[in-house]
Parts: sequence; structure tokens; C-alpha cells
Amino acid sequence: MSDEDLTIHRGTGCLWTDLGFSNPAEKEVVARLCAIISDVIRERGWTPGDAARAIDMDAEMIRHAMYGRLSQVTAGDLFEVITRLGCDVGISVGPPQNERGAVMVWRTDDE
Repeated sequence: MSDEDLTIHRGTGCLWTDLGFSNPAEKEVVARLCAIISDVIRERGWTPGDAARAIDMDAEMIRHAMYGRLSQVTAGDLFEVITRLGCDVGISVGPPQNERGAVMVWRTDDE
């Protein structure tokens, strides 16, 4: 491919929107929750099986979360995993940081 064949498009700042998903905010939330779950489990030195046994959940659900299989989990599923891991989930609604508003998820120790 030559430089003449290359077209560069400016992204929206949201991967899921740029990839054409109809529910980009939900995908962003699920992806971030999966990352947090994976981090917490790895920080504890657990495998998915260890985590499943420790929190009395299906190991397959834990694997889906840890390996980012977004189509296999819902935000509700992930809230359940996170709270069983002993973490709190808080939802805050405030003025928009951009024209449309945004959905953001972070760990409190990320701030």
C-alpha cells in the first residue's frame, strides 16, 4: 500500500463508536469493568478458578470477564462479580464534560 492509498480519519475518542457499535457507552462500561475485575483478581494472585471458588460464582463468567469477552457478559453480571470480590460500585451523575455527556468507569485508586 502506498501513502496515496492511505486515508486517515479522525476518531471520535470512543473506540466503540468508531467501530460502529450501536451501544458504545455500554461497551465502554463493560470493557472497563472487565479490566478492573481482571486487575483485582491478578492482584490477589488468583486464577479464574481460584476467584470463582472464592466468590462462589461460575468460573466461566470469571474467565469471560478476565479475558474481555464482552459479548458474553453484561454490566449487571460484572457488578455482581465486583461486589462479591469485596469492592464497592458507585454511580455518579453530574454535568457533562463534553457536549453529549459521557459514561466513565474508574477504580478509586486510579484517580
